[in-house]
Amino acid sequence: KMKKLGSSAETELPTSTVVGRPSPLSAPLAEYLDNAAGRDLLRRAEEALEESTAATDQAGLAGGANAWIVKPSASSQGRRIRVLRDLSTIFAVAKQDGYRWICQKYIEKPQLLHGYKFDIRQWVLVTDWSPLTVYLWAEPYLRIASQKYDSSLGDLSKYMHLTNNCISCTTESFGDMHEELGCVGFMWFRQKYQEWLHQSCCKRKQHHTPWLKPPPYTCDTFGVKWEDVKDEIKFRHQEEHVEPEGSASTSASAVDDASSQP
Repeated sequence: KMKKLGSSAETELPTSTVVGRPSPLSAPLAEYLDNAAGRDLLRRAEEALEESTAATDQAGLAGGANAWIVKPSASSQGRRIRVLRDLSTIFAVAKQDGYRWICQKYIEKPQLLHGYKFDIRQWVLVTDWSPLTVYLWAEPYLRIASQKYDSSLGDLSKYMHLTNNCISCTTESFGDMHEELGCVGFMWFRQKYQEWLHQSCCKRKQHHTPWLKPPPYTCDTFGVKWEDVKDEIKFRHQEEHVEPEGSASTSASAVDDASSQP
């Protein structure tokens, strides 16, 4: 039996002629209500959705594309990280290197900055385990993907899904001013993100935002004078027989020394 769906331009799909067997997943929802097996399938699907929603407030972030992040357990800089959707492929990858891999559910519906995925790099220092003593760096920064996000996950490009600076820096436009993001190098300071959040989410007509401050572009922001530290830095580099580099791995983690010099 063939059943036409909608207009003549749409594809005709077969439906089951066996009594009690539900229609194919491509059939309209109303067709599931015509038989007991179809109604049972809908009931179980609704129960599964209710259960996942009750378990966590972030269930909606998971999405329906069955996407997973698979990465080596001991690596860095985005190397060998893959976004996979097929279970057999995930198992095949995980068998490599003695099964030393991490597999975690991919957030398919992330918050986006002008259509781009991002993460927040937060540095911490653990000085003791008992009692647990942790220091958090007060100036985390954002790393932004260099390709706009596609929620359908039809494109699994690393430039879309990974935000590592080591990956973004290989794009041709890395050193150019990005018009939408308003930055160079696909990086935001925390302060820029806070400003974006306020502009995007706050609906009040009047605003009082003393906590919105400029990003820390210079040493002066941290109360450090370049004159007080430059000789010490130069001396330490000479001791180690290493030439002062003067560059940083990311634009957001760098300090514009030149602007602080006399």
